[in-house]
Amino acid sequence: MNINAIMQSLNYSSWGWVVVAVFVIGAVWKTSTWKTTVDNKLSGFAQAIEILTGKVDEVYREIVMSRGRAIEKIDSPVTLSEYGQELFEKIDAEKLVDAYADKLRGDTQGMNAYKVQEHCFLFCKENY
Repeated sequence: MNINAIMQSLNYSSWGWVVVAVFVIGAVWKTSTWKTTVDNKLSGFAQAIEILTGKVDEVYREIVMSRGRAIEKIDSPVTLSEYGQELFEKIDAEKLVDAYADKLRGDTQGMNAYKVQEHCFLFCKENY
């Protein structure tokens, strides 16, 4: 049987099934290529997240190691660690706080805790 005989034996209904089969095969192929593309992008995204996580860990370790024995906790705004509290008491920093508290309290009125911290750091940098 040759191809011409096959073509002549097909009626309109048969051609409809051929069109549907071609459409289904094309849709399955297109969906599989789309899925592969999405999988590749998600894989790349996961790798980027892993790299960023590693970098954040490196920066955190660098900060902690560069301080040696940290005087403040790794929180924001800064709070004294036990060692920082010990130093505060040894140098009698309460007198220093008392001397500047009113001025700084007035300067920082209405600021949130982060802005107060930033302002105080700048004040110390400029005055000491």
